[in-house]
Amino acid sequence: IALSFGACGSNTALGLSVTIAVLCHEIPQELADYMMLVRAGQTPLMALLYNVLSSLSAFLGAIIVLSIGVIEPKIQGLLLSVTSGVLTFIALGELLPAVSHTAEGRKLLRLGLLLLGFVIGGLLLLIPHEHCEIGHSDHGGHSDH
Repeated sequence: IALSFGACGSNTALGLSVTIAVLCHEIPQELADYMMLVRAGQTPLMALLYNVLSSLSAFLGAIIVLSIGVIEPKIQGLLLSVTSGVLTFIALGELLPAVSHTAEGRKLLRLGLLLLGFVIGGLLLLIPHEHCEIGHSDHGGHSDH
């Protein structure tokens, strides 16, 4: 998240969109983690404490990135690409197995919701947006944006 606010100069739209995407992922993920810890026998207070402690690593990452200062655009692009790839891998690694191990009646519903999420993500790409330019004026075939 911290890197996305510094990417593309002062373009806060990228930072906000990445923040919203991460929150949409993290809120249900943290609730699921909490429930798994409670079901595994942790007290609700200890499960909450463990969940908060593990979440603090995100703040550590933000502090590191923000303390570096200016990061070259090529490195920014690389870090953003790797991060989005990891999040996509996690989503597919967690969601697809859950769909296949669901009762038959709910399997179609879960698969449909998963596909709906990907369609919405794809449609968001159609919203006019800016690209980070690194030393050239070619917009890579996106001249209509």
